[in-house]
Amino acid sequence: MYNSTQNFNFQRLFMITLKRYDMSSSTHKAAWNAFNAGAKNGIFMFDRDFMDYHADRFNDNSLMFYENEKLIALLPLNLKIVSKSNNIESSMSKNETQNLNNSQDSNISKNITLQGQKLRKLDSKDSINSQENFQDLQNLDSKISQNLSQNTTKILYSHEGLTFGGFIIDSNMRQAKMLECFAALKEYMSSQNIDKLVYKALPYIYHKSPADEDIYALFRNGAKVFRVDCASVIGLDSKFKMNELRKRCVKKAIKNDIKITESNDFPNFVNLLNDVLQTRHNTNAVHNADELSLLKSRFQSNIRLFIATFGNTMIAATLLFEYEKMVHTQYLCANAMGRELGGLDLLLKTLIDSYLGSKMYFDFGISNENNGLFLNEGLIAQKESFGARSVAHYFYEMLLDSTNENHSVTNSSILANTYGGGGG
Repeated sequence: MYNSTQNFNFQRLFMITLKRYDMSSSTHKAAWNAFNAGAKNGIFMFDRDFMDYHADRFNDNSLMFYENEKLIALLPLNLKIVSKSNNIESSMSKNETQNLNNSQDSNISKNITLQGQKLRKLDSKDSINSQENFQDLQNLDSKISQNLSQNTTKILYSHEGLTFGGFIIDSNMRQAKMLECFAALKEYMSSQNIDKLVYKALPYIYHKSPADEDIYALFRNGAKVFRVDCASVIGLDSKFKMNELRKRCVKKAIKNDIKITESNDFPNFVNLLNDVLQTRHNTNAVHNADELSLLKSRFQSNIRLFIATFGNTMIAATLLFEYEKMVHTQYLCANAMGRELGGLDLLLKTLIDSYLGSKMYFDFGISNENNGLFLNEGLIAQKESFGARSVAHYFYEMLLDSTNENHSVTNSSILANTYGGGGG
């Protein structure tokens, strides 16, 4: 458990403690899921029944934050080891990552290794200098740990099994308290020799109420934006317009008697999706049919598959993730027939119309590659033709020793007066 205290200038004292989430603890799971359900930015993807379906792929390092033993925040994380010499992430499995600190680096000289083997065979009765030998053994272990530290670095990631990450908080969170949570996080990172945090902020359209306390805390702790993706989103409570081409395609689909229905046919859906991905991008979907069926069984009202059919043939489909205020197209695909007959256009038009009045946003997802540096202009143009416009997804990097505390009091006072913070 890690403590962090600070006496602010308005004489308020916080005591923040944190615990690493224990995946074997039913108590931790129940507490995590209950808090996420009531959080102002909690979403079903942060539920442990969603996060843990692929737990074998990640070294989970999620954290739970407490104030006076009351849970006040969650942070979904995983830990990775990065090679300093190659400046690239290792491709280690979860178990390999966990066991790294127990292995000896190949650069340790043979005579050090042999010395260690010899020392470990010594018994106290073999030498009157057993205490010295024990000290030599401790020194050897220290050299091994130092060598590993010099050649690798530990990085915490906003959980890479999730599209988004960041602090999960409820309506009781205050800005100063979030700063204390970050102080506790940095103390934890220091104690675990973790050098960096890679943080995926949750876009505001997923918030149930304003929840950007983490964004200011990132700024105060010297975090830097290193990647920005742009999602294409329709504001369902605003005046959005489909262009004329989309309208003509919808009419063509209706004329060809294309049917739009909800389905649980995940095997055929994944086959269609992978055919499209293989043809266009030489890749396959992240999820297979069994995984999607499992997740659907756990989140019946949040995960929904809709398909467009011509006769008995599936020609277009989308897998929707439903949230309290918005809908996201997790997967979207159409084969050549689906594009030619307007099946995808009718499918999307039907779904967008069905959520008018009940949701605020319809999110098509991003059109970026190469960490945001490449924009697929053809893909985003198609999304924009339905009336979607951009919402940014921000990715931050926070180094353990970074800070932004040397802010100007004079400039802060000027801004306060400019925006109504000061007297008239």
